[in-house]
Amino acid sequence: AKTATCGALRDFNEKEPAPEPGRRDVVLDGRGRPACAIETISIAIQRFDEVDEAFALAEGEGPYDAWRSGHIDYFDRNGGYAPDMLLVCERFRVVEVFKREAD
Repeated sequence: AKTATCGALRDFNEKEPAPEPGRRDVVLDGRGRPACAIETISIAIQRFDEVDEAFALAEGEGPYDAWRSGHIDYFDRNGGYAPDMLLVCERFRVVEVFKREAD
């Protein structure tokens, strides 16, 4: 259900480059195991206060108000929040889901 994600532009650097269209990444589960592979479809750099409801819903983290408050709390804990902070807004598609043996 999740087809988008975002991060603070300030957190990307040479060690952790911002995603770009066509790039493929492995997504890890809560235990650090490969869960799936995704391909970046598009990237938009935009202010936090300009992220619309459609993007927030594509992140799959609940209604728009919950997305906003959850992200404000997250950014506050991780370097600071400001309404005009720049975000890297990524849309992606799942290209492969990895099967695991039962735990």
